[in-house]
Amino acid sequence: MLSVLVFSAAIVLPWLLGGTVEPESSTVDVGQGKQRSLLLLIHDTDNTLTAAVAVHTDTRTLSVKAVGYPSHTEVSYQAGLSTLARRYAEEGVAAGQYLSAATGEAYDAVLRLSVSAVAAFVAGSGNGISYRLPEEVGILPQGEQTLTSLQIADVLRYNAWMQSLTGRAEAHAGIIAAIINRHLTPHRELSELFNRFAILCDDHVTISQFAAVRDELTALAAANNGAICRACVPEGRAVGYGEDRRFVIIA
Repeated sequence: MLSVLVFSAAIVLPWLLGGTVEPESSTVDVGQGKQRSLLLLIHDTDNTLTAAVAVHTDTRTLSVKAVGYPSHTEVSYQAGLSTLARRYAEEGVAAGQYLSAATGEAYDAVLRLSVSAVAAFVAGSGNGISYRLPEEVGILPQGEQTLTSLQIADVLRYNAWMQSLTGRAEAHAGIIAAIINRHLTPHRELSELFNRFAILCDDHVTISQFAAVRDELTALAAANNGAICRACVPEGRAVGYGEDRRFVIIA
C-alpha cells in the first residue's frame, strides 16, 4: 500500500518532466509569475485511457486549474480523424501531442498515471478525499462525501454518467483538483515527495528537473487555503454515432 506522500508527489511534481528546463532556471522570480501546464493521461489496469487532465499552474495569480478531457476527444491523425483514446492505445504517452494540437496548448510535461495509483494513494492516506458527486454512481449517492480508495477507483472507472460526453472527464478533473487542494500545502516536504515519486509514476524523472520548479511549487503551496485548484471541462459538442462518437472541442 502506497503512503500519502507517494501520491502527493505524483500530483505536485509532474512539472519535473519538462525536459527543456535548464539548470540555471532552478531559481525563479515567482513574483513576476510563471505559467506551466502538465497533461496527465489517466489509464486503467488494461492500459485503456479513461480520461486526460491538464493541470495549469500560475504563480502570478497563485492559482491552479484542472481541465478534464474525455477519452473520446477528437484529434487529427495523419490525413483523417481519430480519438485521444485510440492514439493512446497505439502510441502511449505520445498521445499528448495530439491533444496539444487540438487544444492549441503546449504542455511542459506529459505523464501517465493509473487509476490504481490514485486508489492506492487514498488507501495510504487513511481518511479518503472529500468530493461532491453530481449524480449517483452505482451505490454511491449524489452529493458531498468522503470517498475511500475503492470508491475513488469506482468513480474514475464509471462510464454511465448522465452527461455522457463529459461526465467521466469532469469526475477525473474534480478528483485531481481535490487531491491538489488537500495535499499541495506548506506542510509537505517537496524533496521527500520527489524521492518517492518514481515509485508511482509510469515515466522517468530526474532530481534536476525537480530543482527547476521547487520555488514555484513552494509558492503555490503557501497560497493554498484548501481551494487553490478548480476543476472544469472544455466546451464541446458531439459528432458521430455509436463507436465513432467523438467529443469536439470548441475553441
